[in-house]
Parts: sequence; structure tokens; C-alpha cells
Amino acid sequence: MSLDPIAVPIVMKAVDFLFGEAKKILEERRQARQKPDRPVAPPPDIPLLEQDKETVLKRQVSKELVKREEQAIQGILDEAAVYQQNLQRLQKRVALEGGIDYAPIGVVNQLHAQEDALLEASQRLAVVIERVES
Repeated sequence: MSLDPIAVPIVMKAVDFLFGEAKKILEERRQARQKPDRPVAPPPDIPLLEQDKETVLKRQVSKELVKREEQAIQGILDEAAVYQQNLQRLQKRVALEGGIDYAPIGVVNQLHAQEDALLEASQRLAVVIERVES
């Protein structure tokens, strides 16, 4: 199917209009979700590194200890990468369903499970890094 050269600009404007309207609808849904209709649980405590780059780089770390923990660190990083990929796929699926309010409950539960697993992996990684640093 080919378009008439005159119709191309009209189709382009129509597509731009549709994407603009879709963007407005998505923004309205985001704002509606952010309104606290019910009490919201506080976010979990995520361990943050409160040190700057120079401080971390200046630390002396035992090479033997790093070699022992290297396999554990790599395993956790690989696991976190899988969780991140799964999370991104589930977020796309939720977006295709029209948002978190319209997605099937199974998909929403999987999304939350992947978020929890990613958080747990990051906490395990923080523990291993603390062992290496001390």
C-alpha cells in the first residue's frame, strides 16, 4: 500500500495528534495514581552509599578478600541484571494494558515480586561490599 504524496503530511499530523493525545491521557493517569486515595506505605529503606568517589577509590582493599568475594559479587550482579530485565518487560506489559490499574493482577504481582527481588539483591550486594571494605 502506498500513500499519495499529498496524504503523507496529513497522516503525519494525524499521528502527531494521536501521540499527543495519548501522552496527555497517560499523564492524567499518572497524576490520578499519585493522588493518595488510601494511606501509602512508606518506601523501604534502601542502603545508600553516602561517600564520594574519591573516598571509595582511596580505600585499601585486600586482594585476597576481593578474590574470595568476587564470585559472590558477580553472582549477585548477574541475578540483579535478570531481575532488571524482567522488571522492564513487566513495566512495558503494564503500560500496554493501560497502566497499573488496568493490568491483570498476576502481572502486577509479578511486577512487585521483581521489584522486591531487585531490592533484596541490592541489599545482599551491600552486605558483601561491606565485608570487602572492612
